[in-house]
Amino acid sequence: MLGVEAEEEEWTGVFNTEYVLASNIVGSEAYVSGLRNNKGKVDVPGDTTGRLESDAFQTVDLYLGLRSESWSARLFAKNILDDDGVLSKRPLSASYNELTVSVLRTLGITLRYHD
Repeated sequence: MLGVEAEEEEWTGVFNTEYVLASNIVGSEAYVSGLRNNKGKVDVPGDTTGRLESDAFQTVDLYLGLRSESWSARLFAKNILDDDGVLSKRPLSASYNELTVSVLRTLGITLRYHD
């Protein structure tokens, strides 16, 4: 890896919360939850070109669902701010990097049936 190690990021953290609504919709409980993920800027010592640096970014995911002992249904919106960011960089050669990037805004529904 070109003999360069990344410095510690400025601030990285995950905040997760859930609120269960007092309801009994078709024998289930309703809930709302959210996830915020912050990834700090990464500076790499000895990288004079800035090729391996990564800017800070954040993603916010929201969930709304119903769940019971035998089934669950959930609407989700991931990366609702549509913030793009680089999760990791790895040099492949003197002029090319391999990047892992954050997922674009994604909307969907998840249905599950539990035996």
